[in-house]
Amino acid sequence: MELLSPAGSFESFLKAVENGCNAVYLGLKFFNARKPASNFSIKEYLEAKKIAKDKNVKIYVTFNTDLKDNDLEKAVRMITLLDEIGVDGLIVKDFSIIFILKEYFPNIKFHLSTQFGVCNTDSAIFADSMGAERVILAREVSIDEMKDFAALEKPEIEIFAQGSMCFSFSGRCLLSSFVGGKSANRGVCQAPCRVSYNCGDKNDSLFSMKDLNLIKKLDELKKLNISCLKIEGRLKNPRWVGDVTNIYRKVLDDGFSGEFEDRLKMYSGRDYSEGFVYGLKNLTSNNNNEFGRFLGDILEINQGKMITNNFTIDCDSSIRITRNGKFCGIIYDPVIDEYGENSIIKTSNDYYEVGDKLFEIKVAKQNKDNEVPDRMFDLDFNFDNDSLNIIVKLPFGNFVKDIKVKKIVKEKRGADLELLIDKIRESGMVNQRLRNSYFNENISLAKSQINNIIKDLTSLISLELKRNRETLPDLTNQKLINLISGIENKIGHLQIGLANINTLRITGKQFEVMKDFLFDYSIVEQFEDHIEKIKNYNGKSKIIISLYPILFNEDYTEIKQIVLSLKEKIHGIEINDIGQIEFCRQNGFKVFGGPGISVYNHVTVKFLQKLGIHSIHPAYELDKKAIENLIQKSELPVSMTVYTHIPLFFSRAEDERFNIGNEFSDKLGTELITTKYRSITNFYSKKPFIISDISFDNKVDYVIADLSYERDPIATIKQIKNQKFNDYSTFNLMRNLE
Repeated sequence: MELLSPAGSFESFLKAVENGCNAVYLGLKFFNARKPASNFSIKEYLEAKKIAKDKNVKIYVTFNTDLKDNDLEKAVRMITLLDEIGVDGLIVKDFSIIFILKEYFPNIKFHLSTQFGVCNTDSAIFADSMGAERVILAREVSIDEMKDFAALEKPEIEIFAQGSMCFSFSGRCLLSSFVGGKSANRGVCQAPCRVSYNCGDKNDSLFSMKDLNLIKKLDELKKLNISCLKIEGRLKNPRWVGDVTNIYRKVLDDGFSGEFEDRLKMYSGRDYSEGFVYGLKNLTSNNNNEFGRFLGDILEINQGKMITNNFTIDCDSSIRITRNGKFCGIIYDPVIDEYGENSIIKTSNDYYEVGDKLFEIKVAKQNKDNEVPDRMFDLDFNFDNDSLNIIVKLPFGNFVKDIKVKKIVKEKRGADLELLIDKIRESGMVNQRLRNSYFNENISLAKSQINNIIKDLTSLISLELKRNRETLPDLTNQKLINLISGIENKIGHLQIGLANINTLRITGKQFEVMKDFLFDYSIVEQFEDHIEKIKNYNGKSKIIISLYPILFNEDYTEIKQIVLSLKEKIHGIEINDIGQIEFCRQNGFKVFGGPGISVYNHVTVKFLQKLGIHSIHPAYELDKKAIENLIQKSELPVSMTVYTHIPLFFSRAEDERFNIGNEFSDKLGTELITTKYRSITNFYSKKPFIISDISFDNKVDYVIADLSYERDPIATIKQIKNQKFNDYSTFNLMRNLE
């Protein structure tokens, strides 16, 4: 069983390798789902590749974000470079990358990211048919469901064993995008699920997941046909990566003991659970509880000193303090002295009390000042008469700047070089950070000169960075160039909005009351309890059955049999997960791509066209420009939803607060409502999303009003016809999606 460790920085990579991982996964500077991590320059990747080869360690490069059309050229140039210099495998999400790898880079192996949400064996089998060497299962798959995957000969199966957990199904979360235009599916998630939400008269961290910890279950997991155990943590610091890798290595090799569980308790800023693997309840927490390695109680407090029972902790540990089982403070870099049979902790906080409990923890977050060597620089200052000689030391070389200065004798009128150093550290200097500084004499300069020196250094560093910027290879394959460029099919300005609706999306429950209001096409969701109504329908609307985007094996097996019973009555099937296509093709159904397929670029359209899909739906979170590019270059008919409530995230977590119809709101005014389908809760926007009247340079074939969330769909359709809405969202249409 492969142990796969995270490397958000070069130092983390070294720690992972030193502590026994079999493989690491890392991201380059673009197109990976952890953009806030330090990530790797090409130079660092090449160095890591040499070390990994010597240690017999594999490196998988994450390419696991969704790409807009304007991302494609740079993405393909990066893949071209990786093909030239070598890579053990790519972890991918976007269909366009799969298509490009299969057609133009057949020697590069790829794994399907957990962003794909693979949660049934049909999806895994289809992944194998696409050429995927491995699938990383959705975190929501249970231990019993894993056994179904283990029965497959291929592809390889990878699961998460340790680290942070998302409340939402990965790859289907739109909350961060909805709140501020920063997409989790494009690597810039702002984690709004971690804040407190109101539900009724209560306010709590309702969607903040406990961290995953399967250390006690490794023996059971080893008995399954699982190829790889993965540690989450590309935003963690090198020490955390090394220590956690070391613990998992020892348990895999020598078996579990309580010692390892006790050590691992220190490596999280949150409560732990065994995740969805071993249950669906009690998975979230406000993280105010007791966790960490227990040290002892405060026995006495005297003049800024806490006296406790004797203990020892690592020099890089912090102390977490709780009272009555709840968090009340933390001491970073604690100063500890021995006091006979006790220990003394110095503190300036008079809040703590006798009886408070102490726990040892390791702060996991990356410190970017120390973890990004390719963004660091050093400065040497040498003052000689009226000249200040500054040597700037960058990772790729040094350069010198001589500045005429006037030494200030009167202290009140000047500022010393220490102030200059402080201001340089604060400034960030073109995303570079000062590491070390040296000066032969701490002179005083005029304050205006301080600011001028900073401006000069910023300009010079910026120029040197441009001169030494890593370049990607040019594309030479004309066929590939043509593919990513696409062909625009403009047919003139068309207004798209509520007046153009020709398709309704409804539930099976709504079908009976809506049958006299149906348009040209009717997409019916959650239909399985209403099949007789559909069979007995004799109206003119063409019925398209919609498959839910998340279907586990047991549910999907049942759904497929029901769909087959409707074959003679329906126009086709809308799929919302790529694994659903094989069933449709094998049984001769016309296949429509639903919003769950999330199309971001025209190469994905090409891929879906090759699979036999009849139409595509642009991703809900796209901005207007991206939608225009997609529609203009699409070779398939396009569906566009002009009225809906955005499904912001789906979760398998169970809690009585997640019952149907419950409402949630945060301090920014984001409002959510819940609905359910089988074991999945859908948290959707209370405010409707509306495209009221927007011009696109191409035809949209299916203009959809989604009434599936409406309690009174007839009233809503009348309101749509009158186009009278005062408060609605345009999501990212009028802003840039990051």
